[in-house]
Amino acid sequence: MTVQTTPRRQATDRLLDRLRTDGGVHVVTGEPGCGRTAFLDHAARSFRAGPVWHVRADPGGGAPPLSGLHTLLRAAGRTVRAAGDGTAGEALFDVLRAASGASPLLVCVDDAHLWDAASRAALGHAAARVRAAGVRAGLLLTVPGHRPVDRELAALPVLRLDPLAPGDAARVVDDMTGGAVDPGVREELVTAAEGNPALLLALIRRLSPAQLGGHRALPRPLADGETLGGVTGGCLTGVPPDRAGLLLTTAAAVRATGEPDADAGLVRRAAGAGAAWPLPEVLALAEGRLRFRSALLGRAVYAGAPPERRRAAHRALAACLAGTGADGVLALLHRSWTVTGPAPGLAAELATAAASAPLPDLRRRALTRAAELTADGAERAHRYTAAAAQALLAGHSPEALRLLDAARSRPVPASVRGGAEFLRGTVLLADGPVDDARESFLLAAGLLAGAGHEAAGTATLAAADAAWAAGDPVSCLHALTVPVPASKSPAATPAETPSAGPPVHAVAIDAAPATGPSACADPGAGGRAGAGDVLGGVAVPGSGGSGRGVPGSGSPGGGAPGRTVGGTGVSGPGGGRGGSGAGVPGDGWAVGGDAPGAVPAGSGPLRDHRDGMRAVLLGRFDRAAGPLRRVVEHGLSGDAPEPLLRSASAALMLGDVTAARRAGARALAAARTLGSAALEPRALEYLAYAELRAGRHQLARTHAEEGLRTASRTGQRNTAAHHHAVLALAASIEGEREIVAEHVAAALRTARRHGLAQAATLAQWAAARADLGAGRPREAADRLGPLVRPGARRGHFAVWMLAVPCFVEATVLAGRPEHAAAAVEDFALWAACGADPQAPAQLLRCRALLAAPDAADTLYLSALDRHEETTGDFERARTELLYGKWLRRRRRLREARSRLGEALMGFERCGAHLWAQQAAAESRAGGAAPGLPRAGELSRLTPQQLRIARRVAEGATNREVALSLSVSTRTVDYHLRNIFATLGVRSRVELVRLVGQAEKTGAQP
Repeated sequence: MTVQTTPRRQATDRLLDRLRTDGGVHVVTGEPGCGRTAFLDHAARSFRAGPVWHVRADPGGGAPPLSGLHTLLRAAGRTVRAAGDGTAGEALFDVLRAASGASPLLVCVDDAHLWDAASRAALGHAAARVRAAGVRAGLLLTVPGHRPVDRELAALPVLRLDPLAPGDAARVVDDMTGGAVDPGVREELVTAAEGNPALLLALIRRLSPAQLGGHRALPRPLADGETLGGVTGGCLTGVPPDRAGLLLTTAAAVRATGEPDADAGLVRRAAGAGAAWPLPEVLALAEGRLRFRSALLGRAVYAGAPPERRRAAHRALAACLAGTGADGVLALLHRSWTVTGPAPGLAAELATAAASAPLPDLRRRALTRAAELTADGAERAHRYTAAAAQALLAGHSPEALRLLDAARSRPVPASVRGGAEFLRGTVLLADGPVDDARESFLLAAGLLAGAGHEAAGTATLAAADAAWAAGDPVSCLHALTVPVPASKSPAATPAETPSAGPPVHAVAIDAAPATGPSACADPGAGGRAGAGDVLGGVAVPGSGGSGRGVPGSGSPGGGAPGRTVGGTGVSGPGGGRGGSGAGVPGDGWAVGGDAPGAVPAGSGPLRDHRDGMRAVLLGRFDRAAGPLRRVVEHGLSGDAPEPLLRSASAALMLGDVTAARRAGARALAAARTLGSAALEPRALEYLAYAELRAGRHQLARTHAEEGLRTASRTGQRNTAAHHHAVLALAASIEGEREIVAEHVAAALRTARRHGLAQAATLAQWAAARADLGAGRPREAADRLGPLVRPGARRGHFAVWMLAVPCFVEATVLAGRPEHAAAAVEDFALWAACGADPQAPAQLLRCRALLAAPDAADTLYLSALDRHEETTGDFERARTELLYGKWLRRRRRLREARSRLGEALMGFERCGAHLWAQQAAAESRAGGAAPGLPRAGELSRLTPQQLRIARRVAEGATNREVALSLSVSTRTVDYHLRNIFATLGVRSRVELVRLVGQAEKTGAQP
């Protein structure tokens, strides 16, 4: 049975659409088991526009010249005299041109590399001529990806079949098992298969129903040599026996680096006599690095070799390495794979050498192997936990959880268990139910309380972070004030550890509203506030960073410098006052002090961040400013990514978007420099929200598109949901309803499964703003009403206030102004804080919408004056538009045209297409001349359509366009149809020509 997933079928359908209209040639390749034959079969079955010539090459050798060509012609019912004098290719081209005259033709040749050389040459020549002449014939030729493409076909475009995405692979597992698979087993199958369809099926078949259901242990390794060899088949046939040592040495070297390639000089020295050149065709050499053309083949070579030969390869590699720095770690790794049992001394060397490893992934491998060689249970668990921290930094969340499960296997000191629970909470915060993350953090705080106050305080901050993401202000404030008792004993089990108790004083979050400017919390900010830079007290040796010593294993500040996971906060644009739009009577806790029995957050930035968050939640923004400003300054004073992320979070709480952008950009650069892939999407989230707050939505979109790619790559679905929400908000300004709907659906899908109230509120606001831009105020008001009015359905406590200006506008335009008055007064409390530069002007605009005619004029003018103090065109243009509408309805047409013209220019500057149409329509209704001048044909496209058209003109496929814009290929297809209709073109060729002409003449927006 073969696997042809929905995305694969969709990719084939899109390819066939292009072949039907423009023809085309593709050499389809991929690693063994990727599904080339299934892809070609589906293409042949699905092509309905004309005839299909579909042949499979004969695997037998010794075929006479041009036998492959004659096989194709017989299948097509054609007879051609093809001589061996080099004219066969031109003859085949003539046949293809004639056959495609009446209707498009599709030619499918499976395993074209097995054809004789003369037939391949004829096929390559004819394909090149078809491509150059624009003949309506499509040619799909499959060749394996583990060897070079034959020179006769090497000049043709290559279409490489990508691995299955994890989600698609998981669906295949469910389909193949009828859903009777344990979630943990499913995760292991998907991870072991690495997106290879054939390997995934082989692994499923290898397991019994009891193993699939999680009732019996899985075989180890899951993908063994026999299974991998069955998938790769005869790919190694023909490799001379004297080269087998070179292949194994390369596979062993790649295993240690964790990268797709290894140093060619090292491999040659270690392989010795077996390294004679030329290379076997399954290997490739580039810039001094050696790699397998198929990573799966490298796995098969290693797993299929006898254990003694694998150990010999590692021994040779270890002997050839210098033994210092990163080479020292690699040398120790290779040494470790030469032993078969516990080796405490070698394990200690590996753990120590991890400090010199430059990247988290190499540190993770070294610490994992050190744990496997460790006999002592507590030390073993400690090293597994440290390895999980590095896996998390490297963006491998499933591996981090697997390592944490291994660390759980024996009784260990509370400090080690606390670090493990902190890490588990961090994984869940980025990619799981955030309520579960909060409980893990609270458990970690209890376990760590006796080992180090700062570590426990970091965990409570992280618990508050999780509660913030869930939109639970009571739990958030509880986490910041809850007393956390010390664990009972160094080896306490979870059952013996008391749970965190209730706060000493109840905090009434939903009590009477606070009043006055000092009762404000900055909505903008917030988001998921940062939580520190200590990994639950477990400092992992590394390079740089802000690590601390391991509680219970030395002085709290001692030990090697470490790369640590913390700073788990990710920003949000935030909104509203502390609590569900209501203040808190009294101060609750005094800011700057600790509740009796509570775990202090330590001193310095951690304590300041806690105090600032707590003041925000208590509605005391005046008391939050000082601590949060110190957090900002502390983060910007250094280069460690976690303090910089906390700095960006605090800056957003303060409404200081300039500092937030600076801190976010520096955190991103630091994360990339250190190889901390897990921190990149969070830094990009801060940047995206900061740009939104500053009114620069196109920059926000750029950051969010990149953030979505990195979040998806590192398995952070919750962070990805926030990026989807940002992209939906940006698209709602540009008026792209299809893209808004796509990102809203993606954000809500994760938000509802994982309890992300903040992302859900932002996504729903984006959908409503898109309705408003499209001239559907009633629908917008219906969406926003539940979000901004008091009640159980009100949006996230720190976000809903941001949607109030849209709600007021929607209700007034829908004829329901009475619904908006209370929301405006709530909004006024927050605007008075001065934390959001846009809020004062938005408040005046809201009051103008609700005011009597004799007062509205002055309010609109005052709002426009306040807009002069802020950046960004969109909000000012909205005020100009509403003021222009108001003036036109009062027959003040000259003034109305002036305001509407300003609105139109503002919307066009920021790419708000539908909003610009509203302004133009109002302007025409007020007597302005129709048909305002436009710059060229491309000006009729929306900003997103223009981006897609330009990328297509650059030669990008629909899939490449979708990846670059972080949208689905279905959305790209939808936009391309609209682009073709708008511009009056019928093919990509015509579109390329039109875009090229516009770019040359400068006639583009």
